[in-house]
Amino acid sequence: MENRIYKTADELSKILASRGIELDVDPVPIIQREGYYALINGYKEPFLDKKAMQGNADDRYIPGTKFSHIYELFLFDRKLRETVLPFITRAEAAVRTSIVDSFCAKHQEAGSYLNPNNYVIEQWMLFPKHYRGNRHKAYTKGLSGLLNMFERMSNPSSNGPAYIKHYLIRYGNIPLWVLQNSMTFGNVKHFYQLLERDVQAHAARTIQNMSADENRLDPQTLLQVIEVLVDFRNICAHNDRLYCAKPRGRDFGELFRALRKVLPRNEIRELLLAINAALFAHPSLHGNKIILDVAEKMRAVLIPY
Repeated sequence: MENRIYKTADELSKILASRGIELDVDPVPIIQREGYYALINGYKEPFLDKKAMQGNADDRYIPGTKFSHIYELFLFDRKLRETVLPFITRAEAAVRTSIVDSFCAKHQEAGSYLNPNNYVIEQWMLFPKHYRGNRHKAYTKGLSGLLNMFERMSNPSSNGPAYIKHYLIRYGNIPLWVLQNSMTFGNVKHFYQLLERDVQAHAARTIQNMSADENRLDPQTLLQVIEVLVDFRNICAHNDRLYCAKPRGRDFGELFRALRKVLPRNEIRELLLAINAALFAHPSLHGNKIILDVAEKMRAVLIPY
């Protein structure tokens, strides 16, 4: 296996120049601050000269490519993530609360979330459409993992948040609507998949009644919405590429449609304005063709709304 030798930012800058990038700005402080891998390896793809790279081990860039072009795409994508993430977290909060409230409305006894009888049997676990995995294994692992997680979180000896210990000391148990704050959105997804169908349907109706989308939201569609939110939240939270992301084959348009199924009209309007500002902030100043192309594709998705 080839051993990658460490190179300084100055050495990396010279490599970029040797591969056809015009260094119109000093790349050294930018590489030192942002990291070469995140910047170049993350955003070079649209600028690569694929024909010139045939039979060549090194990258070659389209003539006229400037370092500022790649950096602008990097900044553009960062701005897009910063714009979208707050709305994803709002949607997550609405979904989380609706699911937990629906469960608690039916199962009101203390510690009801620890009772395996309050979850579905294997045949009724809700899976995404076209699920290809082992359903028995997914059910067994999912239910045991969920119950073990709840057991740990509600254990008086655990090193959990102070508010959980407060409830344990004062009331002797922790309501699920308090415990939900310590659940990841991935936990919420697995919890939802294991709920009884009437609880899932109640959560879906609750979300639909406060959303901008007038179409009926059924339990299966809500699971898809949750998947989309989980995938894109992880992209934003881990600073991965958003503008061209397609987790499970779903693009930015799918994210926007998922948000419309959860957020109210005023927040969707706010999101549209924020995305529009992010789309045109950089290209309007610099005329970067790559960003203009990306902006046009995203704008085409948003125009109907």
